[in-house]
Amino acid sequence: MTDLTRRGLPPQFSYVLISTLQIIPQMQAKAQTILSAQRSRGLDTQSSFIKRVSSLIPLVGPLVFGSLVEVEERAIAIEARGFTSTHVKTFLHEVNDTSADQAIRWVLIIIVVLTLVSRIWLS
Repeated sequence: MTDLTRRGLPPQFSYVLISTLQIIPQMQAKAQTILSAQRSRGLDTQSSFIKRVSSLIPLVGPLVFGSLVEVEERAIAIEARGFTSTHVKTFLHEVNDTSADQAIRWVLIIIVVLTLVSRIWLS
């Protein structure tokens, strides 16, 4: 997030990008935990499609409420860190972008593009 901000991306946008990438695995883990807890209470998740759809209600409630609590905690943490402050932000450590870093970045971008093109071409 710090590097994205240094490169000129607004801090709010870089936070949204990074937090979204962090939330996805957390939500998956929480959903698995809730699913395991509901199964241990006798919730039938292995039968017909209609029964599985009706069993989603006990799973979605705790997941949504837990996510809302996490969002509120993140908002409080952001405000406590002065995220919306209008003062110039400083960094504890300056990280220089060397030519080797740039070369590696370009090589990785090329690999990603070639991988995507090959997946599209071969499918």
